[in-house]
Amino acid sequence: PASVPVSTAAVTTDGAPSSTSTATPTTALSSTTSAPAGDPCLDPLPFEPTFLPEGFSAELLPGDGGMITIDNTGSVVPIEPLDPNVVHYAGSPGHFINIARSGETAARYDDITVLGQSAQFGEIEDGYVVNFTVDDAACSAYVMLSYGVSADDTKRVAVGLEANA
Repeated sequence: PASVPVSTAAVTTDGAPSSTSTATPTTALSSTTSAPAGDPCLDPLPFEPTFLPEGFSAELLPGDGGMITIDNTGSVVPIEPLDPNVVHYAGSPGHFINIARSGETAARYDDITVLGQSAQFGEIEDGYVVNFTVDDAACSAYVMLSYGVSADDTKRVAVGLEANA
């Protein structure tokens, strides 16, 4: 599958890669901005991706990617209030990767390595899940949920996570 480095990944309203995004909310997160009041372990994340699937923006956005839509002007609009305990990376509509601190279960898991530690990858309804940990006593357990993303790309995102310095 085609991919783009996260430094140049972006999404337009038609899902095509672009150097700038016209379909991202102004509430994007970065290492210097904050998430809405919620889980302090998501503000900022102690890791970042080195790979995102083609068409994905490298901007970390607040809320559940499944709870937003793009209106007829190309603006991103929440379907319901943003969940402050979830952040996400967005691709074209219906393609997103959520990151949260609570676990999601799958019927069967494969072991993979994320951030140098054993992690569990599995299939869930309409997507994939990766449960993993980081070396941080206060914020150790995370879950990554991907929707509209292939199993291979989900694994590539997870395996490619790097700890922030």
